[in-house]
Amino acid sequence: MVEPAPTTPDDATRIAEAMRWIEDVTSTRAVASRFGTALYHDGFRVRYDSNFLRVEGSDGTIDGAEVAAECDRLFDGFTHREVIVEDPRRGAAMAPWFAEHGWRVDRLVTLARRAPSDGRGDPGLAEELALDDAIGFAAVVHRESFPRTDPPVIDTLAAFRRVLRDRAGARFFGARVDGVLAASCELYLHDGTAQIEDVNTLERFRGRGLARAVVLRAAAEAGASGADLIWLIADDGDWPKDLYAKLGFVRVGTFWQYTLADD
Repeated sequence: MVEPAPTTPDDATRIAEAMRWIEDVTSTRAVASRFGTALYHDGFRVRYDSNFLRVEGSDGTIDGAEVAAECDRLFDGFTHREVIVEDPRRGAAMAPWFAEHGWRVDRLVTLARRAPSDGRGDPGLAEELALDDAIGFAAVVHRESFPRTDPPVIDTLAAFRRVLRDRAGARFFGARVDGVLAASCELYLHDGTAQIEDVNTLERFRGRGLARAVVLRAAAEAGASGADLIWLIADDGDWPKDLYAKLGFVRVGTFWQYTLADD
């Protein structure tokens, strides 16, 4: 077995480029902003991560109020606002303003698989999923996680897997318990990089190593496809990043996300 290689200074740059690629390729249009780029998918207006302002660059400071006002202008008529700030220093500087004005503030980390795993977890428990199974499971996860969301919205969000497959070549992996799909993740391959995304386990099946199984299976498939940089995103304030550390993922970078729902 070949162990993951050490991190290199280039990893953060390659991950940033891969992030932009998946955002761009799954959008239907982009609009230039003085702060960066506004991305849209006109068929999925309710999906936050398909309709947002991406703040680009690292030079100078930016006022949070100005960014929020620009987001309001660009996304007038939408029921949400989302801002992604690529540069961690800019994001940290703006975070207090957004928090004070009712936005949800998340510091997110990118993690690359560059260390040996702890040896636990069986990728043989996972299988590659057909698109319909991936869409169906995503709807189940949304219903469990957001029980107050209207069913048509849940169905729309789940159906975005078709866009991911058709535009980004996404592959889906899952693990079953007694024939019931219990956990899943997604895999996006691009230019030697592989992102593992949307790792989910239904609550009643947690603690059985299923998340480990699907992540390890996706990582194995990524390596077999020639990817030399396997990575994922985690919330810096939540426990999954600790699980990923046990699977050999180490911190590479940080970025910020602010979201606001129109209640």
